[in-house]
Amino acid sequence: MLVLKIIAVAIALFLLFGLMMKLNEYAYKKYSYEFFTETTFGIYMTIYASAYIGYEWYISSLKDEKDILNGIVVMVISFLIFLGTAIYNIKSTKFLFGLVFTIIQAILFIPFCVIGLIVIAFAIAYFSQTKPVYQVNK
Repeated sequence: MLVLKIIAVAIALFLLFGLMMKLNEYAYKKYSYEFFTETTFGIYMTIYASAYIGYEWYISSLKDEKDILNGIVVMVISFLIFLGTAIYNIKSTKFLFGLVFTIIQAILFIPFCVIGLIVIAFAIAYFSQTKPVYQVNK
């Protein structure tokens, strides 16, 4: 059953990627602007990661009755980056088209950003080449 779930997720991601490429093709034909690029993927990874970190920071500070402002500031920075991306998309196209495609962009990048962050974490763990430390004189 696990193998079927993995295959289903892989097929869904493949279809989602195909949809993103078709939307990109349409936007490029109409406005000579691509919404789904490596740069925007990196920007959305930053947005989602900082929003998550800010939220977790806020919740942990709230539980410990500490300063909640740090988490709020990180979430606001994340929102400002998103707002800047939306403004850039709207300036590159028309208002309604840019707004709708920014929302579509934000929704479609969610699964890829989650997988990307997991892959980055595994890559860091792999390339750090951590080895166990043994105590000889005990």
